[in-house]
Amino acid sequence: MNKRALTIESVQRIQHTMLGQLMAQLAVKNVPVYLLGGTLLGAVREGQQLGWDDDMDLGLMRQDYDRFIDEFVSSDNQVRLMTEFDYDSWVPYARLVYVPSEAESAYYTINHGVFIDIFGLMPLIQQNFQAD
Repeated sequence: MNKRALTIESVQRIQHTMLGQLMAQLAVKNVPVYLLGGTLLGAVREGQQLGWDDDMDLGLMRQDYDRFIDEFVSSDNQVRLMTEFDYDSWVPYARLVYVPSEAESAYYTINHGVFIDIFGLMPLIQQNFQAD
């Protein structure tokens, strides 16, 4: 098999394709998506993904995230969902992965190539205070 290094432009192009497929599925279910981390920073500061950013960080409200994990079916056999899922976790996490790609990293022991991170977000805890 011939391997070649992907440019950051190629990585981001693959991510944008995966993002489009993901957003289409979530739009059908009327699920809002929140930008997080560097993805949010790039959108606010640059109006686009940061030029050096090799991942995307998205959030779904926890109930939407749980349903997404249970019901997700990839529309592309080159894209799969990897999960670290625990219903009791404060920070549930999944990764949408482009299967034909590989990544070399000191941070990961498994391969997951080009990816989009998806986090389950907890609603803010509110407390009502009353004057005595």
